[in-house]
Amino acid sequence: MGITGTWEGWVPTATDLYLRGTVTSLAGGFNQAPSTYIKFDAGQITIKKPADHDSSKYYGIVSTNSINLSQFNYINFEYILTKASRNVVFDIGIVARNTTISLLPSDFTNGWYITSNRPIGSGVVSFNVVNINIIGFIHCGFLLMAGTEFLGAIYRIWLS
Repeated sequence: MGITGTWEGWVPTATDLYLRGTVTSLAGGFNQAPSTYIKFDAGQITIKKPADHDSSKYYGIVSTNSINLSQFNYINFEYILTKASRNVVFDIGIVARNTTISLLPSDFTNGWYITSNRPIGSGVVSFNVVNINIIGFIHCGFLLMAGTEFLGAIYRIWLS
């Protein structure tokens, strides 16, 4: 019949980096923080943080391929938080190396990152890259804040 895709109906596009368990060739792959906070599961990237750890660092994943951002307007990711003791601070940013997985705000290239406080629920976090004409690695993650406990997932990371 000429129909391609998954039985779930999720078909990655040319601008997807990650979609419901599929890492695309655009991303190459993802390096992740060496912790129990992020886990690649079937169909999602599970994010989980107990209340007992705190840090001023952003933990997350970073694409193994560098990406030319000059042809895109936004970096986006779709998430869901099913449990959170308070708002979770998510980040999207550009880093110089694909090994930069646990970072301070000063580690983002030229300060190119955005944070977004989000409560329980689902949504999309977007970072405007219209004026960022570089080739870099994309970092998506969250801030480890004292007393914050949460459980959720990232379903999709894409460029638009």
